[in-house]
Amino acid sequence: MNSNHEPSEWRGSMILALVCLCFGQTMVCSSAVAQSAMRSNTSTESMVWQYIRLREYGEAVRRGQQSLRSGFRWSSERAKCQTMAGVTFAQWAQGKNANATVAIKRYDRECRASSIADVYAKHLDTVRVALASRAAPQTRTGPLANRVSTEPYALPPSTSDDGFLPRVAPGSTGLDTVVLLQHRDLCSRSAADACLVVHKGRIVQEWYGPYYKEPMHAMSATKSITGLLVGMLVADGKLSSIDERVCSFLADWCAGARGRVTIRHLMSMTSGLPTLPAAKSVGFSRDKNPFVRALTPAFEPGSTWAYSNEGVQLLSPILDKVAGEPIHQYARRRLFDPLGLRHTRLMVDEKMHAWTYADMITTPRELARIGAMVARGGVWLGRRIVDEQWINKSVLPSQALNPEYGLLWWTAMPDERRFAALGYLNTDIQVVPDHNLVVVRMQRVPRNGDPYRSDVQMLLSKLVGRRE
Repeated sequence: MNSNHEPSEWRGSMILALVCLCFGQTMVCSSAVAQSAMRSNTSTESMVWQYIRLREYGEAVRRGQQSLRSGFRWSSERAKCQTMAGVTFAQWAQGKNANATVAIKRYDRECRASSIADVYAKHLDTVRVALASRAAPQTRTGPLANRVSTEPYALPPSTSDDGFLPRVAPGSTGLDTVVLLQHRDLCSRSAADACLVVHKGRIVQEWYGPYYKEPMHAMSATKSITGLLVGMLVADGKLSSIDERVCSFLADWCAGARGRVTIRHLMSMTSGLPTLPAAKSVGFSRDKNPFVRALTPAFEPGSTWAYSNEGVQLLSPILDKVAGEPIHQYARRRLFDPLGLRHTRLMVDEKMHAWTYADMITTPRELARIGAMVARGGVWLGRRIVDEQWINKSVLPSQALNPEYGLLWWTAMPDERRFAALGYLNTDIQVVPDHNLVVVRMQRVPRNGDPYRSDVQMLLSKLVGRRE
C-alpha cells in the first residue's frame, strides 16, 4: 500500500476504527482510537474526523475543542482548519445548531484563505446549507441524511429505496476488515466513482467518490449480461444451440466466411472480426445494427482471438429474432424485473436497436445484485433466473486461443474459482462463488489514478484467505 497519503499513526487509527465499527464495539474502542491518533500531534484533525465516522460526535467535539483551546502546536494551518471543520460538523450532527453557527463563523474568520481537503469541505457545505435553512440532521431516510455518511461521500438517491442487499457490519461476516479498508483506499486512489463488496447477499462495504453521478454505465461488463440473456434464451427453448450459424437468423450472413460464423464464435471472440480502432468502431455509429451487419470477417472463423465489440453487437439483431421481441424488452421481462432492477436497462440507439456490447444503464447496487445472483448459481430469492450449467460453462475457457475468456465472461483466475465481467475504466463485477462474494467497481469518465485490477485480485485472495 502507498504510505504517502496519511501519517502512519493515522493509518493505524483508521484500521483500528474500522475494526471497532465492524464488530459493533464503537464505545469500547473510542479511547483506543484516540490514543492511537494522539501519538502524533499531526493527526489530531484526522482523529476528529475518525470520531465522526464512528458517529461519536460528542467525543469529536471534545477532542477538537481541547486542541483548539490549549495552544496546541499545529503541524500546519490546514490541520487546524480541518479540525475546526470537524468540530463544526459534529456540533451540527448533535443538533446543536447555535454552537455550529458560532463554530462556522470562527472557521470563516480564521480559515477563509486555507485550503482543506475536499471531503471536509463537502461536509462543511452541508452544514452551511442546513444552517441557512434552519434544518437539523434528520434520520437516514430524510433529505439530508445521506449527506451525513460514515463513508467519504453521500449515498446516491438510488440506494434510498433499495429493499435488497442489506448493509451489515463487516466484522460479523468473518471477512478480513483490514483488507476491506485497503480495498476502499484502493478505490479512492484508483479514481473510482463507486465500489461495493457484497458477501452472502449483504453489503459489507459501500463507497462513493466525489464525482459519482447517475446514470452509470456498465461499459463492456454489459457483454457478460448479454451472455446471461443468451443462456436464458437457450433455457427457454427459443435457441436450440449456440453452435447455430449466424446465417440461420441473418440472411445477409450466409456467403463466404460469414456463412461459417456461429453464435459461439461471436461469444468467444473468435468470429474472425478484428479489433477495430475506436474511430472506426461501432461506438461511433448512430445506427449500430446495420453497421455491424455490413462487416466481413478478416480471418477464418475460429482461427484467431480478437476482442470485437462489433461481434457482440451482431448478437443484437440475432437475439431480437430468437426472442421474438426486442432483446431489451426480453431483458426487462426475464432478467431485470425478476431481480427488482428498476434503474437498469439496455441502451438503445436512435433506431431502438439494443446495445449488446456495452453501456447498459444501471447503478452499483443493481450491478452487484446481478453479480450476487450469478454467485448463487443463477438463483435469486429462491427463484431460478439463469441456468446454473450455463453459468458454469460461460466462465470456463471457451477456446484455446485465449484461455482467459469464456462466453462473454472473463474466466476463473488460477487456482481458484473466480470470474469477472470487465469493462472500460475498470467498471467490473468480480465474482468469487465459493465464498458468495461479489465486488463491483464503477467509473464514469477517465481520470488519473492508481491501477486497480491487479491490486484487487491480490486483495480478493487475501479477503477470502480466512476460512469461514
